[in-house]
Amino acid sequence: MRVFIITTVFFLLAVFADTKQEILQNRKSLQSKTVKAKKISLKLKEVAKWIQREESKLEQIKIQISDLESKIEAQSTLAKEKSKELDFLKDSTEKLSQNKRELERKIVHIIAKDFSFSLIADESSTASVENLMVDEVLKGLNAIAKKELNKLKKDYENTNSLIVSYKKEIKSIVKYINDLKEKKKTLSNLKRKKSEAIKKLKKKKLSYKKEIERIRKEQNSLRATLKKLKIILENEKKEDIAQKSQTVNRSLTPN
Repeated sequence: MRVFIITTVFFLLAVFADTKQEILQNRKSLQSKTVKAKKISLKLKEVAKWIQREESKLEQIKIQISDLESKIEAQSTLAKEKSKELDFLKDSTEKLSQNKRELERKIVHIIAKDFSFSLIADESSTASVENLMVDEVLKGLNAIAKKELNKLKKDYENTNSLIVSYKKEIKSIVKYINDLKEKKKTLSNLKRKKSEAIKKLKKKKLSYKKEIERIRKEQNSLRATLKKLKIILENEKKEDIAQKSQTVNRSLTPN
């Protein structure tokens, strides 16, 4: 009988020790999970800040791209207007050139007539009032024609000067547009990279969230296990006390 009681006591003590050891292991696991959860939470906050910063930068890039697009559109419109004006000036120079050639032909014709009249007058050797009047008219026409020709030349030179100026201006506008397009291209590439970076960060953020959720579930499971183990431990303590009490009582009871 005593051997049975002693065996039972040792068995209960062993069970009691096992339960305590299991509680300690679960507590360690819970602490480890808590530390891990804190580390991941810090990483999660850090990633969230990075996402916020990158999204802010992305918005700035979008604003810059929008501004560049507006400038490109405005400059393209200006270039088209200047090109139309240039075409008009080119047409004007062509007309001026035609008028100039026509006037030159008139002057040559007047000079030829004047020369012919002079030859006729020399042959007749008689200077009449009519001849003098015709000569004066031809000289007057010649002077008017030359004056018009000079004006045409001046208009032609001014128009050509404007054409050169417009060509330079259009060239400058086109260069500016190309520079803007190059900046837009650079910003668009940067926008794409930022978007990809944000996408990766959000993926990492989601991964951290899932990891924290998994750890929390494990923590809840460990807490539930600890709660059960504590109840078992309490029951084992009570059972151990009761068993010891019975052993003492039996040892005091005479055979």
